[in-house]
Amino acid sequence: MSAAPPRPLKAARPPRSGVNGVHARPGRFPLTSLSDRRWPRVAAAFVLGAVLMLWIVRIWLMITQSGLFTAVGYDFGLYLAQVAALQSGDPTNIYRLDVLNAYQQALAAYAPPGTFVPPALVPYPPLFAWLLQPLTLVPPPVAFLIWTGLNLAAMVALVWRIRPLVPDWIRPWLLGLVVVFPGVIPSLVLGQPMLLLALATAEFYVSLRAGRELRAGLWLACLFFKPQYGLLVGLLLVWKARWSAVTGALLGGLVVLIGSAVVAGVPAVLAYPHSLVDTASFRADITNPLDMVNWRSLVVLAQTLIPSIGDRLALGLILVPSAVSVGVLGLIWRGPWNVRERLWPARMAALWMATLIVSYHSHLHGLTLLVLPLTAALATPGLSSRTRWILAAGMVVPGVLEPVLLFVPTLRHVPSWLLALSMAAGLASILVETRETWQPRRLRAVLRGT
Repeated sequence: MSAAPPRPLKAARPPRSGVNGVHARPGRFPLTSLSDRRWPRVAAAFVLGAVLMLWIVRIWLMITQSGLFTAVGYDFGLYLAQVAALQSGDPTNIYRLDVLNAYQQALAAYAPPGTFVPPALVPYPPLFAWLLQPLTLVPPPVAFLIWTGLNLAAMVALVWRIRPLVPDWIRPWLLGLVVVFPGVIPSLVLGQPMLLLALATAEFYVSLRAGRELRAGLWLACLFFKPQYGLLVGLLLVWKARWSAVTGALLGGLVVLIGSAVVAGVPAVLAYPHSLVDTASFRADITNPLDMVNWRSLVVLAQTLIPSIGDRLALGLILVPSAVSVGVLGLIWRGPWNVRERLWPARMAALWMATLIVSYHSHLHGLTLLVLPLTAALATPGLSSRTRWILAAGMVVPGVLEPVLLFVPTLRHVPSWLLALSMAAGLASILVETRETWQPRRLRAVLRGT
């Protein structure tokens, strides 16, 4: 009886490479399994398409029921009113609510008869209104379309910057994923400039990573139009002695300051801080804190549930978690500055998450600043699955829920609260990732049993 022929050796399966060619199971890009399985891809495409369709239906209903510049284009209407006030002959009018109200009510012509458009100050420096003057040469709806086109162009450029950070199989999906990223569509709907600023902060990130710190600072200076988003990153650059970047930011800031004085005069520049103070009303103001993605929103929620919490106690409840968040960020960034260090992208994501939850005035559209840093963090080789799923699910779940809950008025704030909590969880998880850089040596020795 002859022996059975030996079974041929099974060819070894080549290891799948992760992002940037690094293969590590705890470090895979989230949803990597979708790259080689059909049904998960179909399900993901269905969810993405459903979210986009819900947004289209919601925006269409908002336009047909309320017209323009009351919900859709509301913030852009404020900008047009500020431009008109700048051209009124007295540039200080750009920060006078009664003057702005008169111009803004003229935009009610694009809403149903009898509509009152709530007035509000625009907390931007005068140079912003001056830059928007060409848009007054066309009718307001056309101006809004042009402005939206500029922001869409910025979004496409942002996608191009993100593209090298993601695996090949995600790239065909990338534009759709960015569109449904929390904050992107609200920014477009309101007419916010956040996609333009998100592109500027993306260029800031790319320039820092390339070692071009002066250029990075110049890009960062764009945040002088929304200074609440630049506070923590400015303090970080000073702490880490990145003086070239600080110089670039200061030079850009001087351009904004001097340019504002040239186009509107010194009195208008001196009146500008008043517009920032006006946004600080704690509860019942046009800024609607319940819509925010910060500690303030969660504390106002607690006040709503527990009316006995007074405003003074509420302010303390905001300051405590804000101070803790800044302290956590300091621990995350402890150690030498090294843009090539493995966890540097995750640290940058933590910086912007802390900025958003700590800022006293931080709405949903501010999340556009996170698009590139969060993608870069998810693409970090070797980052734990825990951190990856906290970061990814923390954005995906509220992003999917948002267009659904907009049809349920009593629940429409839920995605904002979830986003604030998920960013806090992301900060904590990134802190654990970087623990080797902040644990005291003695505690580290105890933990190692030596």
